[in-house]
Amino acid sequence: MILQKGRSQWKSSYASYGIVVLGSLGLVIRLGLAFISSGSNDIIAWNNFASMIDQVGVRYMYENVVAFNHPPLMGYLAQYAFRIAQTPGLSFAFVFKLPMILADVLTGLLLWKIWRRRRGPGVAGLAVAAFGGSLVSILVSAYHGNTDTLCAFLCLLSAYLSEQKRPVAGGLALAAALNVKLLPIVLIPAFIYSYHSGRDLIKFGAGLAAGILPFLPFLVCCGTSFVRNAINYNSNADYWGIMLFLLQAGKNPVFQQLAYQIGDFYLQKGRLVVMGLILLLSLWSHLTRRWSRYELGAMCFSIFLIFTPGFGVQYMVYVCPLLFAVSLSWATLYSVLAGIFLSLVYYSFWTGTLPLHSHFNTFLPMPAPLFGLIAWVLLIQFVLRRLCFQTSEVGSNVSKMTRTV
Repeated sequence: MILQKGRSQWKSSYASYGIVVLGSLGLVIRLGLAFISSGSNDIIAWNNFASMIDQVGVRYMYENVVAFNHPPLMGYLAQYAFRIAQTPGLSFAFVFKLPMILADVLTGLLLWKIWRRRRGPGVAGLAVAAFGGSLVSILVSAYHGNTDTLCAFLCLLSAYLSEQKRPVAGGLALAAALNVKLLPIVLIPAFIYSYHSGRDLIKFGAGLAAGILPFLPFLVCCGTSFVRNAINYNSNADYWGIMLFLLQAGKNPVFQQLAYQIGDFYLQKGRLVVMGLILLLSLWSHLTRRWSRYELGAMCFSIFLIFTPGFGVQYMVYVCPLLFAVSLSWATLYSVLAGIFLSLVYYSFWTGTLPLHSHFNTFLPMPAPLFGLIAWVLLIQFVLRRLCFQTSEVGSNVSKMTRTV
């Protein structure tokens, strides 16, 4: 008995040391890439936003700069990054990326907690190592130059806190995610319907409602402009998902007119398809109680990526943390395929300069969309497999743990 306990402690200690080493390696890679790169067009836009906000404030941005479609707190974050970057030797791109890299570190720690409780320190260490080396997370957090990895971490945190029966904290975490970007709105129906206790639902709703507070001053002073910039914003069509097929069909004179008509319609109304499917999934989950919130979150973001009419390559990161909380095999395969896709995209648009910079000035060039198509099909398969499962793998594990206790 003593010998078994000693072995268990040794394994736990060994895994902990391994996590420190692997986590440090992933952090060094991210910091190194952030230091030698500026990133994509997004970082230039954020630099311009930050400079203007520092002079005229966030309200001016909503009223006069249509391209500023971000929540107000991110405007202030950019402003502080701009001021810190005035220090000699620091660039705005590097400073702005630091919170996004920190979000990846926190995601790794959260995955450690999730998997250690579920499968022990060995599997937990594997989860951290796999996420630390995830090419998708590395490229979006340390290269691209936007706030998406921070938002993705907060979505995972919301699912984790909700699974830990802390609905107020779970609601606050999702509210925080919405204050980074509005895209996590796709999680709201699923997370709301995941509650079967009216009391817990009210607590979650109270935490979620707190997220409106940073928006209120701007809704009051410039509500119309804010809605125009942020709420009505739609990404551009590109060679991804459904729009890939429509854009390719548009090159054929026989199908050109029909393809463009369908494409224009879907670009305007596709968001309704996404939200409609997510609402159906949420209702079905509420009735069957089949999936954990990790699974629901991963499925919602997968549905978004499968059916989204507009696309930005940084969107690929949203499903990643939640997918790693569901299945290491699915998440690793996705990270490889999506990572190759992103690598080809950034390399195709690379200006050939140092610091590394990718200037997006046209549709995604071949062969990148082909690897994107494989990743897209993988997400379809993931959703279909989850829908076909009789019981949730994660839920089954939790049930077994509960019975054991």
